[in-house]
Amino acid sequence: MPREKYTKDQLVDAAFEIACESGFEQLTIRNIAKHLGSSIAPIYVNFNDLEELKEAVIRKAVEINKKILSEQDSGDPFLDVGIASVLFAKRYPRIYDEVVIKNDKSYQGQAENEKLIINQMKKDQQLASFSDDDLRLLLLKMQALQAGLSLLARKEAYKDMLDDSKIIKILDETGVDVLDGMIRRQTAADMAEK
Repeated sequence: MPREKYTKDQLVDAAFEIACESGFEQLTIRNIAKHLGSSIAPIYVNFNDLEELKEAVIRKAVEINKKILSEQDSGDPFLDVGIASVLFAKRYPRIYDEVVIKNDKSYQGQAENEKLIINQMKKDQQLASFSDDDLRLLLLKMQALQAGLSLLARKEAYKDMLDDSKIIKILDETGVDVLDGMIRRQTAADMAEK
């Protein structure tokens, strides 16, 4: 009986499904093979080890997050980033936990992802005058809010209270508050220099 051949994408998709259902703890070579109804050979033909496959799963998650971001059209690019982040966390909670909460080491695409977000932020007229460092600080502030909302929105006790529209409203209002504060501080600093 000939062995089944699997593409890298098929293997990553299978690993992604396992990670979504059971978490990264269950992401083993044997579990992936079992999920596919295969031996472990196709996995080792395509990947050097499990860590390389996990990195591919994380890259897939980043691509999904980018797709969710591209689907947002609030008219506010910065808000779109926040919405996409929280929606990703709600749709893929186990992947979110692994990439955002449990992962102490940065994944390879992190710098690229940050650059993408900062470029997205620069499309906003109010943010265009900020330096990259200021935008990183603003992003960090909003990531703290997004992380908190993402965790709360997944809890049963908050599901009714934090539906998608309420999350968007909280992100929007808080984003405006934080941005207004940064603009006021920047304006005050500019006036002090004169």
